[in-house]
Amino acid sequence: MKNQIENVPIRNAKSELQSAEFSRILLIKPSALGDVVHTIPVLVKLRARYPRARIDWLITPENAEVVRHHPALSNVVLFARRDFSKRGHRWRAMLEFLDLLRQIRRAKYDLIIDMHGQVRSALFALISGARVRIGFDRPVKDILRHGWRGAREGSWIAYTHRIPIPTLDAHAIDRYLWVGQLLGLDDSPPDLTIHLSSQTARNVQRLLEEHGVPAYTQQPCNTETISL
Repeated sequence: MKNQIENVPIRNAKSELQSAEFSRILLIKPSALGDVVHTIPVLVKLRARYPRARIDWLITPENAEVVRHHPALSNVVLFARRDFSKRGHRWRAMLEFLDLLRQIRRAKYDLIIDMHGQVRSALFALISGARVRIGFDRPVKDILRHGWRGAREGSWIAYTHRIPIPTLDAHAIDRYLWVGQLLGLDDSPPDLTIHLSSQTARNVQRLLEEHGVPAYTQQPCNTETISL
């Protein structure tokens, strides 16, 4: 990273973040499916801002296919969370979890963006050793009983820079894109295109046709896209 960012409040480091160049980035959003889809515009804007960077996505195996073939993504890092609930697999799941932590540590990420905001995702951020770790600020007062109020379970403690929460009345896509103000991402309309393998795309097309839904747009390459 060309510019080293000190662990200082956002108000003092925003301009430094916007001008910094990161080469190894980890985006954390393991689930759920809808939230993963809503995070895709962040991935697209990260690639536009850091065209030569390695950009990985920490995600659960059941959601990985949604982003695995995206041209903006370098690699998926799999977190098999459901294995912890499988009877007789918990010990193995724990060993695999520890191996995942070592994998993240060895990757030497210099920027972590935690869009999940829970204690486990915060642990991934901390264990990475990344100098810049971004996540949402602590929860705001839930006057209208919103389902989302900000980072949870004390996860905000793990971040060197926190995304301010100006309002709770915002769509998830807009909330995730608030990180763009810290990093200087472009303000173009969000791109929600999903890139699938050819086989998966054929299965999707067959399913859509069975239900009379217009199919996706076909691209002249080894992957297909669905534009939402």
